[in-house]
Amino acid sequence: RDLHSFPTRRSSDLNAALFQLVLMQLRRGDKAGYRETCNAVVDLPVRSIYVVNNARPVWPLCLAPDALDDMSRLVKRAEEYVADNSPDQGHWGPFVMGAALFRAGRYAEAAERLEQSIAEYPTIPPHGFDTLNYQRLLLAMTKWQLGKRDDARRLLAETQPAIDKELQAPATLWVRRISLELLRDESEALIGPKEAQRSDRKSVV
Repeated sequence: RDLHSFPTRRSSDLNAALFQLVLMQLRRGDKAGYRETCNAVVDLPVRSIYVVNNARPVWPLCLAPDALDDMSRLVKRAEEYVADNSPDQGHWGPFVMGAALFRAGRYAEAAERLEQSIAEYPTIPPHGFDTLNYQRLLLAMTKWQLGKRDDARRLLAETQPAIDKELQAPATLWVRRISLELLRDESEALIGPKEAQRSDRKSVV
């Protein structure tokens, strides 16, 4: 079945199902399946009153490297998302854009957007908008790619306790749990495991 032939009113439900499929494929290490699903997801129309749901053609493609052969497609879709969605949740646009730019290898621009998202994050976020751990993990990897290795190590170390707390919380949804674990594992593989961060802190003391 051609996934792009689904009417717009059903595409949101379809995209939610494909998001879950993406997570299962990444959890199993099925990179080929992940890429195939991402090629369907990136072009799906999504229109809802929720900015989180509208980000689903972009965000699943940011959970692992090389989701598409041409990552400029992801950046273009992220730009469309930012243009189409309400500025009321100011941190979400820069977050989604920063994630897409990171995966496209545009690290300086990604760092700027992710830092903007963190700066604009609400003091008391609405339920379901608790994405700051995502931004920090992506920013840590971005800083590493920019050669700011000490900053990357420090940011990852500072973020680890909040991630541990969220992963241990019974209220954390499984989709968010897997997403956090994927980004945390990638960050630790790139920058270094949590144990190494703790050792670095002890040596500085």
